[in-house]
Amino acid sequence: MSIMNPHPSMQHGLVSLWRLRTVLYLALLSALSMLGAFWLRFDLRLGREDWVQIAGALPLALACRLISFYYFRLDRRPLSTASYADLPPIVGSVAASSVLFGLFILVLLPELSFPRSVLLLDALLLTAFICGLYSWARLTTEAKRRQSPGARRVLVVGEGPAVLGVLRDVRASQQWLPVAVLTGDASRKGTELLGVRIAGPVSELGQVADKTGADLICFVNPGLGRKRLLELTSLCRREDRNYVLLRSRNAVRESAQSWVDDVSIEVILQREEVDINLTEVERFIQGRRILVTGAGGSIGSELSRQIASFRPESLYLLERSENNLFFIHREIRQLFPALKVVPLLMDITDQLTLDREFEAIRPEVVFHAAAFKHVGMMEDRPHEAIRNNVIGTATVARAASRAGAERFINVSTDKAVRPKSYMGLSKRLAEMAVQEMNQMASTSFVTVRFGNVAGSAGSVVQLFRQQIEQGGPVTVTDREARRFFMSIPEAVRLVLQAAVFGESGGIFVLEMGTPVVIHELARTMISLAGYIPDVDIPVVFTGLGAAEKMSEELQDDDEITEPTGHGRIHIIRKIKGGPRTSMLGKVERWRDLLKQGEIEQVMGELPEVWPATTQVRELPVRGAGSPVKVAELAVANGSPLAIKTIKRVPVTRN
Repeated sequence: MSIMNPHPSMQHGLVSLWRLRTVLYLALLSALSMLGAFWLRFDLRLGREDWVQIAGALPLALACRLISFYYFRLDRRPLSTASYADLPPIVGSVAASSVLFGLFILVLLPELSFPRSVLLLDALLLTAFICGLYSWARLTTEAKRRQSPGARRVLVVGEGPAVLGVLRDVRASQQWLPVAVLTGDASRKGTELLGVRIAGPVSELGQVADKTGADLICFVNPGLGRKRLLELTSLCRREDRNYVLLRSRNAVRESAQSWVDDVSIEVILQREEVDINLTEVERFIQGRRILVTGAGGSIGSELSRQIASFRPESLYLLERSENNLFFIHREIRQLFPALKVVPLLMDITDQLTLDREFEAIRPEVVFHAAAFKHVGMMEDRPHEAIRNNVIGTATVARAASRAGAERFINVSTDKAVRPKSYMGLSKRLAEMAVQEMNQMASTSFVTVRFGNVAGSAGSVVQLFRQQIEQGGPVTVTDREARRFFMSIPEAVRLVLQAAVFGESGGIFVLEMGTPVVIHELARTMISLAGYIPDVDIPVVFTGLGAAEKMSEELQDDDEITEPTGHGRIHIIRKIKGGPRTSMLGKVERWRDLLKQGEIEQVMGELPEVWPATTQVRELPVRGAGSPVKVAELAVANGSPLAIKTIKRVPVTRN
């Protein structure tokens, strides 16, 4: 039997034991308070008659006291965790039992001639005794904790009333020892908060941490504000200090339960709020018919929210997931009741339905965010990446053009640059299809390319959050793996700004800042959850997968970027010609082949349109005969080679 997790019957026995002990302490104090009251009432001398009165009244007094203690649940309040919250039930239980005892002794047993003044003295003494007992137990527990060699020395940093709640929780923890408090009010320096000295303002974090020997910085949220929190956590990183971010009340975690705070993504990424030209965006959207594909996804749903706030004439939400579409449609209707919001439940690869709906709606601006994005899943079913991401994008683009849309904005990814995965390759081919459409139609087609979006469905941030909530371990591919990140609202704001520029045929690249080291991201999220990395929750390295890169890029070798009207948005200019093969022609051919189940034929034609794929993959083709192994092309001196082999081989899965 584990000591850490005793059997339920043993747990019940331990609880009963300390409850019985508490009752015995309270009964003993009740007897002492009665004796003390008589002793004080009769000038510190007790005669024979006094002892007779005590003997006759004490059993009745104890009975009344115990009944009241049970009613006010004093037997369920551990002595070592006493707080101000225990004072009202203590006073209430003593007062109620004194009134009950007084009624019995004065009304029903007048022959005892019990002194009325003793009733008051008894109540006062018992209240003082019980408060003293709880205080002594609390102080003894804290003294033992201070002497514990394993207690972490904690510096609490925060502003506002939340500091008090966090400090109370830290003091109650058996693992943490508060050594000082830093607040925003410099005038409070030298005073104490719950017995812990306020050592100065927040700006003196480094000096106070060194002076007090604090090995853990506890930031209090809310109160500090995001900008200040970014500055302080950056300082801790530079000086290699351990830190956690805690809320007030129930903040200190001593079990495998956790949370990542709402501001954690911005703290993780160390990114400031992005500004866009709201007037330009509103002028671009207001009064227009806007359609968003993938409206139930992470990017699509945020696009829908922000677009709705700029008062379009109507907003059409196109989504293949019934549940996702239901929730985003309901949310937009509740937030903007005056806006015409129309849900469109359909598949972007359904050409006939798409053309019919677009012709009826005639959207003026189309934001295309629908895509399969999970790299690992697309590696297992690469033909689905081609079907949805390539054929689907081309289908939506053609429908938008036929319906007379003014602008089409394709949302892409950094994985489309020198793609190593089938998801990335499909997004690159989708970019090519959109650029080709721009040369054939009056609609202005643009692509917006950016990196990972922290907090989106399936992102590594979401994965780490789930692993932390489960108590770990947190899995990281490689110690040196890096990725670009931005928050969902930031990405969408920049997409809207790029849509305003709308240079026909252009590929806009969003400024992603410095790549984030995934290992450091994991450790930061563990800290933000209130844990110590590699102490409370381990970080485990699993190795890079076959389709994963050590780091991501935002532009290819044959691309250069130029500035736009926004400092965080750049536009790509081509300096070399791409493949001559028509992507749109291939899309129609692939659509027919996939309908006929000719999956291996489609996969075998991929190098014809994008020959620079640099890996050999075993394609797990299902439903089209035996699987095939496609030896994809390498690039030699910048010139693509011909396909080397396409042969049938048995595929094994471990």
